[in-house]
Amino acid sequence: SCKGLNGELYFGGINGFNVFYPERIEDNVFVPPVAITKFEIGHKEVNHQTSDILEKSITYTKKIVLDYKQNIFSFEFAALNYTIPEKNQYKCKLEGFDKEWNYIGTRRFISYTNIPPGEYIFKVIASNNDGIWNNEGQSIQIIIKPPFWRTGFFIISLIIIIISSIYIYIKIREKR
Repeated sequence: SCKGLNGELYFGGINGFNVFYPERIEDNVFVPPVAITKFEIGHKEVNHQTSDILEKSITYTKKIVLDYKQNIFSFEFAALNYTIPEKNQYKCKLEGFDKEWNYIGTRRFISYTNIPPGEYIFKVIASNNDGIWNNEGQSIQIIIKPPFWRTGFFIISLIIIIISSIYIYIKIREKR
């Protein structure tokens, strides 16, 4: 290798010389869109063609409603930047569960286990190969329904049954 007077770099190779001009290198300023590409429940892929959980492809889904038993799920995603895509980086957050963003580097998936019933928003943001982040990213609302014994209707019904039982017991005791 050799550095020229005007700053250009010369490298010798099998097929001759390569000339490199460092001042001509530009950062990739493209802000990559993010797409969620895969959704799994319990390590089994869910798609809109074989499941009634998704009405359309996960890429276009904005809301998922799950049963309380379906509290183990994962997402796969991609930054749509094709300049050295192996250097794209990702951050994820399940709002309502995670306190901070999970920086997962170049890994393109995340899994969640034992998520309690409630409403959440899964968010993923990504950067291109030069670290330019798309802070808008992609998001999906996730609702995990509680079991029937934790619903307001069941609890109110149980309270009414208990109060009615106590009232009936008292009335029967008074008659005796």
